[in-house]
Amino acid sequence: MDAAEQSAGIAFLSQPATYGVAEVTRIDTHASIVFLAGDRASKIKRAVCYSYLDYATPAAREEFCRAELTLNRRTAPRLHLEVRSVNRDASGRLTFGGPGTIVEWVVVMRRLDQAAMSGNAMATCICATPACSRAGRRCSTASSSAASSLALANATILPICNNASFHHLAGSFG
Repeated sequence: MDAAEQSAGIAFLSQPATYGVAEVTRIDTHASIVFLAGDRASKIKRAVCYSYLDYATPAAREEFCRAELTLNRRTAPRLHLEVRSVNRDASGRLTFGGPGTIVEWVVVMRRLDQAAMSGNAMATCICATPACSRAGRRCSTASSSAASSLALANATILPICNNASFHHLAGSFG
């Protein structure tokens, strides 16, 4: 897949009509793009290759989307719903699933209520292991800002927990 194919998938996922909503908010990171639409968040892996991750091929993105779903369902099964494909049908139209060539893979989640997020939520809900929960509580206590606590968790604690969990499950995806 080339950048043009992923660009077509990104354009499709950016359109409110794709989800039947009035607005889609796009959040870009170095490795992913999240599309917030209604009560759902749809996340794709960017077609990138860094020294620490390789999402360059559609097969790799599918594998990591499925691994993300498996890992995150352990701690938040009601949030992490499914992995879907974006397909190009014979007429060239993009759709979720169905016949045609797979253009992109998407992790579909329930959208979190941002107003409900706090340092305490970070400490008790995001990390499932006792060590991660203790670390989250310490970060939350050390900071007077819930937003900066959540940012700290997302930037440091959560990747550590996910990496540790992924190594444990890595044999399942081979």
